[in-house]
Parts: sequence; C-alpha cells; structure tokens
Amino acid sequence: MGLVLLDQQMSGAYYYRRRAVAPRNPQALDADLARALWRRSEELLGGRLSDPV
Repeated sequence: MGLVLLDQQMSGAYYYRRRAVAPRNPQALDADLARALWRRSEELLGGRLSDPV
C-alpha cells in the first residue's frame, strides 16, 4: 500500500506500488459485511456515525 497524489486518487481503490489493484480478500468488497461492521462500530462507540460514503 502506498500514498497517491490527490489528482490521481480514486476513492475506495486499493493500491500496491502506485497502481490500483483488486483486493486479495473478497470480503473487502462484501457490502453486507461492510454494513454489519459499520453497525457494530456504532454500537461500540455508543452512537450514530455519519453514513459511509
């Protein structure tokens, strides 16, 4: 993983050696799992978080 210049940035992309790549673990793209993690994070923090982008 590395840094990307702002003019080259793609939101939500994974990078390796300055190139966009697919994540190795398919769970990284699982929308249901992401929602469950978001809900659990809210529970642990004791409040509502802003909606994920």
